[in-house]
Amino acid sequence: MKVAIVHDWLNTKDGGAEQVLRDILSLPTLRDADLFTLVCDRRRFADLVGEHHITTSFLQRFPAFIRHRPRFLLPFIRRAVKRLDLAGYDLIISSSGSWVKNLTVPDGARHICYCYTPARMIWDEWPRYVDGDNIRGMRFVPFLHLWLIWLCGQLRQWDYYGSDGVEKFLTSSHYVAGRIEKFYHRDGLVIHPGIEVAQFTPNREVAKSDYFVVVSTLARYKNIDLIIEAFRQSGHRLIITGDGADRNRLEGLASGADNIEFRCFVDDATKVDLLQRARAFIMANVEDFGIAPIEALAAGTPVIGLRGGGLSETIEAGETGVFFDQPTAESLRNALNDFEQMNFRPAVLHKAAQAYTKARFRQQFSDALEDYGLKD
Repeated sequence: MKVAIVHDWLNTKDGGAEQVLRDILSLPTLRDADLFTLVCDRRRFADLVGEHHITTSFLQRFPAFIRHRPRFLLPFIRRAVKRLDLAGYDLIISSSGSWVKNLTVPDGARHICYCYTPARMIWDEWPRYVDGDNIRGMRFVPFLHLWLIWLCGQLRQWDYYGSDGVEKFLTSSHYVAGRIEKFYHRDGLVIHPGIEVAQFTPNREVAKSDYFVVVSTLARYKNIDLIIEAFRQSGHRLIITGDGADRNRLEGLASGADNIEFRCFVDDATKVDLLQRARAFIMANVEDFGIAPIEALAAGTPVIGLRGGGLSETIEAGETGVFFDQPTAESLRNALNDFEQMNFRPAVLHKAAQAYTKARFRQQFSDALEDYGLKD
């Protein structure tokens, strides 16, 4: 059986979706699969691509300045996806949080999609997108603003009808399955992503420190600015790890706060150590699933997070973490006060993370592929 795996892009972001893609590509039944993506930074993702033959779209020929800014690619996305030549493949597996699930399925081929989320910028969050900082002043040019609203409408229509080519949806959480049902009127089989739980085992020889930790891509939608505001006011020590386009702005917001520290580049061993020693892991946005909170639990560290999304499925209030209900600094400060009155046992937290292993994800994904003729 000839198999193609199609991912949106391997460009500037290396997050949860790319971790899941690595797990999919590691399956023995997919070791000979070809990989398709709209844009690829081959040096950055060399470990992911491995021995797989990779094909990119015509967007790969665009200047790096444009390729590294996905919003500039929007006018060309539909054409790029439709031009992906998948003729001759028996099975197509799309790994998609936005566009490539709308690919043209060749005659005789079958298409299943692991959907991370319906694209927020054209569905539930499109008004905020077209009026927000993502377009950097475009809203002040009436013609361009109206054009962007029109473009989102066109992409939304294409996304709805293009998803008809998906024979079966797989997804990361019941929260996303609900969004798939809402926007595409389709069911989604939930297969939670996993982590290497043993890698994050609590270290009994290491005492908890006095800091809280954020492990995240530094992007506006992560709401890290409200975490900074809450910790500036509370005085608790905060360590922020990760990198991204919002880094300079966030460092500016934290300027002068001696209790807030950025460690943007850390290796895996350092990340594990930071999670093991932290008092709690902080997350202030609604995630579709949320891999980093599971890593924190595996390390024996509770989670303080904004209620909603996948976090509501993986964190139990009072047992493995604390929720706050509004995306505001005040709501987070109240959660910090509640946290101070609680005790969490690292062994209980680690056990909770064992429900989300890579081995379990791979087995469940392999089981789903058996219906399409792929068996170990």
